[in-house]
Amino acid sequence: MPLCFCCLSTAEKVNIVMSNFGALNRLNNVEQSEFPQFLCGRILPVEKTLQGPISGKECVYYEAVVEKLEDKTDENGLIGIPDPNDRMKVWIPLYFEKKSADFVLLDPAFPTVSVYVPGSKNHVKVLATEDTSIKTANLLNQQKKAKVTVQNSQLPPQIEEFLKRGKVELSNDSGVVYRYRESSFEKGEQVAVLGVVEQITAENNEPINILRVVRESSSSHYVTCSDMFYR
Repeated sequence: MPLCFCCLSTAEKVNIVMSNFGALNRLNNVEQSEFPQFLCGRILPVEKTLQGPISGKECVYYEAVVEKLEDKTDENGLIGIPDPNDRMKVWIPLYFEKKSADFVLLDPAFPTVSVYVPGSKNHVKVLATEDTSIKTANLLNQQKKAKVTVQNSQLPPQIEEFLKRGKVELSNDSGVVYRYRESSFEKGEQVAVLGVVEQITAENNEPINILRVVRESSSSHYVTCSDMFYR
C-alpha cells in the first residue's frame, strides 16, 4: 500500500513536487509570473554566510544531525535509521538543526540575469546530498568516502558548539558510537530552485528578480532547492 504524502520525508516530498515541473530553465528564460518556475544556477552568498556545524565550511544552507548507535528494539526501531552494517543496530537522532541565509542564483553564461532567494526570511525545503559524515568511536572501519573516524576528545570546536546548542552530552564509554551528518549548499554550488519570480525595482532603479515562495497549504510557504535534480 503506497504511503500518503504526509508520511513521506522532506527529501521525498521535494523530489515529487519538483518532478511535476518539467525540465530545468536557464536564468535567461526567467520571467515574472504567478506560476512557479523551475530554475538552475550557481550560488552566490549575500552578505552574511553560515558555518556548517559539522564541516566548518561556509555555506548558505545546512542541515546537521548527531545520532547515537543503539541496539534495535521494538521502540527505537520505529524512529531509528537502520545501520547498513548491522541490521540489529539503529541510529537514533539526538539533535537536529538547519539554517538558511539569503543568496543569489547566477548563471555564468548570462551574467546580467540573477535571482535573489531570501532564504533567511522564507522556509526552505531541500533535497541535498550528504556532504560530511563523521563517526566518533575507537577502531571503526571507514565505510565510504567522506566518512572519518575520530575520538570524542578530538572533535573540532564547531561540533562542540553544535552539541552545546542541542544540550547533548557524550558518553565517556569508548563502546558508544556517535555519528554526525551534514548537508549544505556552498558558494558556487549548482542547484535547482523552485519558486515564483517577482520583479521589483531597487533604489538605483535597477530591476531585481526575487524568488517568492510556493504555497504548499494555507499555513505553509517554502522555497524548494535541490543539488541532486539534473536531468
